[in-house]
Amino acid sequence: MKIYRYAVLPMALKVALFFSGISGNAIAASTCGPTISQNRTTPCYLSNNENLTIDKGVSIIVPTEGFMASQYDKYSGKTSAVNVGNEDIKDPLITVHNIENNGILKGTNGLVVTPSGLVEKLVNRGTISTISGGPALSGVTVAGTLKTLENYGSIIDPAGAGGSIFIIPELVIKNPHYGKIDTIQNQKGGSIQGIIMNGGTLTNLNNYGILSQSSSSNFLPPGALTAAYGADVGIFNNYGTVAVSNKGIIVSQGSTLKGLNNQVGSKGIIAGVNAIEVTGQGPASDSKKIQPSRIKKITNASTIYGNTKGIYVDDKGVIETITNTDTGVIKGIIFSIHNKGTITNGIDNAGTIDGNVELGSARLYLSGPKAILKGDVSGTKDSIVTIGNMNRTDKAKNLDFTYTHNMNVGTVKISSGNKLRLGDGHTTGKISGNIVNDGEFYFNRSDKVIYGHNISGAGSVHQVGSGTTIFQRANNYAGATTVQQGTLLQGAEKSFSPLSSYTIGQRGTLDMGGFNTTIPALNNSGRVVMGGDSNAVGSMLTITGDYRSNNGTVSLSTVLGDDSSKTDRLVVNGKTSGTTHLVIKNVGGKGAKTNEGIKVVDMKGAAGGNFSLAGDYSHKGNPTLVTGAHAYRLYKNSADNSLYLRSSSDNSKPTYQAGVSVYESYGRMLQIMNAPESLRDRTGGRKDRVLGTGEFRSSAAEDSTDDSTSQMPTGVWGRITASYGKLSPRVSTSDANATTYNMVRAQIGMDKRFYENNQGSVTGGGFLQYSKIDADVGSPHGDGNIRANGYTFGATSTWYGKNKFYVDGLAQMTYFDNDLHSKTAGRALGNSKSALGYALGLEAGQEIGLNQKWSMTPQAQLVYSSINMNGFHDPFGAKIRFDRSQSLKLRVGTTIDYRQKATRLYGFFNINQEVLGRNDSAKVADVAFISGNDRTWGDGGAGGSYSWDNGKSFVYAQASASTSLNNFADSYDLKGQVGLRTTW
Repeated sequence: MKIYRYAVLPMALKVALFFSGISGNAIAASTCGPTISQNRTTPCYLSNNENLTIDKGVSIIVPTEGFMASQYDKYSGKTSAVNVGNEDIKDPLITVHNIENNGILKGTNGLVVTPSGLVEKLVNRGTISTISGGPALSGVTVAGTLKTLENYGSIIDPAGAGGSIFIIPELVIKNPHYGKIDTIQNQKGGSIQGIIMNGGTLTNLNNYGILSQSSSSNFLPPGALTAAYGADVGIFNNYGTVAVSNKGIIVSQGSTLKGLNNQVGSKGIIAGVNAIEVTGQGPASDSKKIQPSRIKKITNASTIYGNTKGIYVDDKGVIETITNTDTGVIKGIIFSIHNKGTITNGIDNAGTIDGNVELGSARLYLSGPKAILKGDVSGTKDSIVTIGNMNRTDKAKNLDFTYTHNMNVGTVKISSGNKLRLGDGHTTGKISGNIVNDGEFYFNRSDKVIYGHNISGAGSVHQVGSGTTIFQRANNYAGATTVQQGTLLQGAEKSFSPLSSYTIGQRGTLDMGGFNTTIPALNNSGRVVMGGDSNAVGSMLTITGDYRSNNGTVSLSTVLGDDSSKTDRLVVNGKTSGTTHLVIKNVGGKGAKTNEGIKVVDMKGAAGGNFSLAGDYSHKGNPTLVTGAHAYRLYKNSADNSLYLRSSSDNSKPTYQAGVSVYESYGRMLQIMNAPESLRDRTGGRKDRVLGTGEFRSSAAEDSTDDSTSQMPTGVWGRITASYGKLSPRVSTSDANATTYNMVRAQIGMDKRFYENNQGSVTGGGFLQYSKIDADVGSPHGDGNIRANGYTFGATSTWYGKNKFYVDGLAQMTYFDNDLHSKTAGRALGNSKSALGYALGLEAGQEIGLNQKWSMTPQAQLVYSSINMNGFHDPFGAKIRFDRSQSLKLRVGTTIDYRQKATRLYGFFNINQEVLGRNDSAKVADVAFISGNDRTWGDGGAGGSYSWDNGKSFVYAQASASTSLNNFADSYDLKGQVGLRTTW
């Protein structure tokens, strides 16, 4: 087991003296002259009032004897180079005025001053040393008195005794007398390998050179200065270097160091373990002798560095005051300062503390503009960290302090005029402890952080980081709160101080977290959120004073429904001014018709401010908020100046969203595209040209279907139709205005005669069709547009009788690809929305010849059209569904034909009647919107054709107009078409 050398040797000598019974008056008279100019190997004993000078280059090297041979020589004088005094304190005092060593003194002790010895001054310009390899005490051992030691050379301990200067007691168990050194002056260039005090007194220690420790590892080495067994050290001024591989300054076992001054310009105190240690513990052999130890004051203006801890105070240690000046650095790898005992008056740091700090119950002051703290700080509930000077009247030394580590202490105080910035804009910097703020406190992190303690005081609080700071405890500070950027979130009730006025910057958010909150004043240039991220609704922000806004935003959570809907509310008791944008977050509301509306702002004071709704769009200059089918707008009640959300107009009708007229008209527009046309429209009125022959077959080929006797003709055709129309709905839930549209249709087809006999023939064919419609729709709720594309495949079959009676059948299927857009909302309601339609048509007519050129053909047609439209969610979140759009129309009319050899002219007139009488229905968030066209229409038109190549090819054109007969000319359609047909 390794034991401190300075404990073992004195105890062994005490035991030896007890068993010997020797009085100890055995030291001889002087054996040295005042000057030693030749080397010697025997001890030098000095007489009273004698001086001694060892010349340069001269040595006194006394060989050491075995330990047992020297055990009756209490101070190892027989093996020491120079001895002053006798062994017993009762012996006469021997005073030596001056010892000057310019050479080498080496032995068990280089110099020993016994209890009856006094040396007024020791000047060392050479080397004073122990001898390695044998028993050793120290280079200089003092059990008596040494007033002044000036060292310009080396005082070393190669033997590994633990130190080169040893202050020890007189080795009598019952009545000990302790050694004393008034002043050690280690001059520049001087080197001392450790100072050990087993009790005794060292009044002044001034180090301008190097103070280190024993180089040996035979025993557990003490520090550069080790004070133990109740040693009393006065002032230690370090102007040079204290450098050790183990511990630097050790004050232990009831010892006291009155002042440690690590002066500016010094190389500091550098240690491999703890730079400064105050402990009640002693050497391992004396572990039961634990006594409180004390350093009264540490003043550091240079560097204190410990590879483990900078300053360590154990549970029996006391440091009254630690002052780290603006040039000082205290650093430790594990702890820069570790207090398990007592730091009475606290730590006053004006410089740098680089490393973690364990305060215990102590106080830490960060004083002056250069104070830096790099590391975590922890302490008990009684610990206090103060941002500000220990001398509070020194306002010139105010601190703007940025902290990026973790502080877990009882209280953090920010003195008036000082600033604490928690974080540097990134993700570090945290305090766990109450804040007493009389200065300025800034939260500056980019992530989400919770502050779960109380803030009090008259100082201001600032949110300046881009992240979110959450207050989790009730606060009662009276200073202003500013949210410059990022979010300040109320995480618990009353965590927003009711004594603080609040100012929100343009990039800042004040989030009430869904709690009822009362504050004295609010100046809003950013964003105030009441409902927060949760779905809680019903909180109230009450401003007892004035509310001012500079284009700020207030976000409320509301269940958008009728008048009884639950909502957050802003209450202003004082004056309002400026412009505020209200943002409403709908929480589960499906929309409903209101009467007075939902009160969102309660104005109890003078209403001088302007509030506008941040809606989904603006309709006629009024911001509009959409929920389902309903549209809410902000209204000011003239009776109480409060603001309400209403989904009804002044005439108490519901106000709907901008898309309802588009959804309502959607099916009617597709029906226009899906409606098949008549046989005359398809053929240009030339039934004979369809056949490819002027007449039916003669009787010579009666009933024949043999192609060898007569070839069956085939024809191809194409046509383009363009139309413009206006539809004024007969019925409309949205009070839709007239819809205007443009439609283009292109068709190509093929016909072939499949069967013929002497009664007539059957012709069949197919066609492909592309159609496009562009419709503008509108209502009091908003205007929009429908752009639809139809892709159609159809088949036809026609019977032509020899008696000029015909029957025509048609079937077609259409796929629709549609884009719906709201002009009012300025956004797409739905892109590429699909629908599928089909139509069936049956037409019959009888041509009646009037003369050789004129004829008339009465006819009738029945057409069924059905369209299935797929539902979707619109951009307002409303579910849009459509019932199947169905139509059954009966057309009755006649044509008048005029024919010449190559030219045909005709005119026609028809009555069209909707037979089913069904209206289209669209459901917007379960609110049904019904629309339907007039049921009775009339149409008329004229056309003609011109043929060539013996009638096998011809072109034709037709123009027509149709109108509602229920409300003449309110609804109409103008159409023109051209076509080309050829047969072979």
